[in-house]
Amino acid sequence: MSAAGLHVVVPEGWVEVPGASPRELRAGSDDRAGILQISRLGDNMLDYIASHADLGALAGELGMRLGGAARTWGTASATKTGDCALGRFGLAVFPNGQFPSMILWITLAPDEAYMWTWLGPDPRGDEIGAALRVVMEARS
Repeated sequence: MSAAGLHVVVPEGWVEVPGASPRELRAGSDDRAGILQISRLGDNMLDYIASHADLGALAGELGMRLGGAARTWGTASATKTGDCALGRFGLAVFPNGQFPSMILWITLAPDEAYMWTWLGPDPRGDEIGAALRVVMEARS
């Protein structure tokens, strides 16, 4: 399902890749500074996601599954759950994955859910804070 209808504020200096699927924001004119991808999850997943009190733990589980047998995401080192503009969020940080900086968020609104993935070159880069603001301030 498309995340095209989701309202996000693109940080200064970032670009949105037209027509990308999943929806893609780049922290610069190319992908060297990091990529934030946004996917709307199917309506059939809403009840499953909503049943989890700890969306951070769920994000950790989903990230491990994204890597498949190759385990390119590795294991989450930290998770967090809280409130965001859409409703609730969970995030998981993957420090030993395919990229130096890998974060997965799940956001849950009353009638839709999104998965956000950050892939970047620097686990301490300013782009991570900007990506976090995009996720936390997104509105449907």
